[in-house]
Formats: sequence, structure tokens, C-alpha cells
Amino acid sequence: ADVGHAADSFMYGFYFILSHKLPIKKALYVLKIAHIRFFLDIPPRFVYTHSGGKKMELCILECRRFVAPDPGGAVKRIVRNHEFDFYMDGARTVTFDGRVYPVSAGSLCVRRPGQVCSGVGDYDCYQLTVDFSGKTPPENYLRQKSLEIEVCRENPLVDGLPEVFTPLHRKEISDLFESLCKEPERASASAKLLASELLFLMNADCCHEKYVRTQPTDPDILRAADY
Repeated sequence: ADVGHAADSFMYGFYFILSHKLPIKKALYVLKIAHIRFFLDIPPRFVYTHSGGKKMELCILECRRFVAPDPGGAVKRIVRNHEFDFYMDGARTVTFDGRVYPVSAGSLCVRRPGQVCSGVGDYDCYQLTVDFSGKTPPENYLRQKSLEIEVCRENPLVDGLPEVFTPLHRKEISDLFESLCKEPERASASAKLLASELLFLMNADCCHEKYVRTQPTDPDILRAADY
């Protein structure tokens, strides 16, 4: 219970930082507050909200490892919920709303509701599908099934993620997917904590990738920054 309490407190802190795009000093202050809240035994307030304050439910619809050869042609489908595919092996070409990306081992694909997608090549990936509206019953879920499309709202856990990128912590992401696949109940608190940790790690790696890509190389700029 203590471990779960600590995880909730710190995850709420990280969520608050992401949603408010806080600078580093304020971010550290928020984490310090989360630390104090845990040791003072103050219940965490780990609640996702859309803009407007509407509660956002984290509902795991599916998590599995999918391995299959190239089906022999691109079949288009409409994405119904938020989908996260992490490739362990194989090589594919995926298309999201006409944008084409090559993917291979280590690639992470993020699809959003309403997108038209297709792909060509072999499958060997972990697949996580999440609904944030709470309207899609997990027991009735299939990616290929014509269910109602989830309404997209402001979501700091997803909005900053690119459609395809290669995360830094591939081993940790693979381990989290594996653990989540082994969870007997998708609606359990432990499953939701694993899914939350996975989403936060994706965001952290995405931020790291942007940071590295935007680092200055001019010596004068680096000296000024050090000063």
C-alpha cells in the first residue's frame, strides 16, 4: 500500500508538471511537494482531467504481443481509440492519414482516434490500446471492430507524443509492456499504474529526444550557457 501511495503521489506530480509545462525550478518544487505529501500520509490526488475539468478515465482495452507475417497488402482502417505499438522485431511501413513512416525494432507508434491508418510488412510488436473517455467496454474491444470513435480532448499524456519515434529507454519500455501483458485484470489498480508509468516514460523519452535535437553546437553559445 505504501509503494502504491508513493507511486500515485509522484505520478500526480509528474502529470501536473507535464500538463502545466512547468520550468525546471517549479517542476522540482512540485516533486518536493509530492515527496512531503507521501511522508505526511496525505492521500494523493491522481486524477486526469480534460480542459474544462471533466474527469478523464484511464481504461486499458487491450495489451498483448502480436506476431504475424506480412498479410500481403495494406488494409486501411479507422483508429477508434488511442493505440501504442512498440516493435520488438521485423520491418514495416506504416501510414497515418497519408503520412508514411518506416518502422523497425525499437520504434514506437502512436495512433489517435479518427486517424486512417494502414501498414505493410511483418508484425512483432507489443500493442496497447487505451480509452480515456470510459465509454468503450473492454470486454467488447477489437481494433478491427466498428466501435464508436473516442472523442479526442486535450490530453497532456498523449498530445506531445510524435506519431513514430525511437524511445531512449527501450529495455524499460519493453519490460513494462511485458508486465502489463501479464496482468490478469486490465481494470486493476496495478495495471493502471503500469500503463501510467509507461505513458510517462514515453513522454520523458520524447522530451529527451527533442532536447538532444535542439542542443546548440556553436562554442560561443555553449560558453554563454555555461556562464
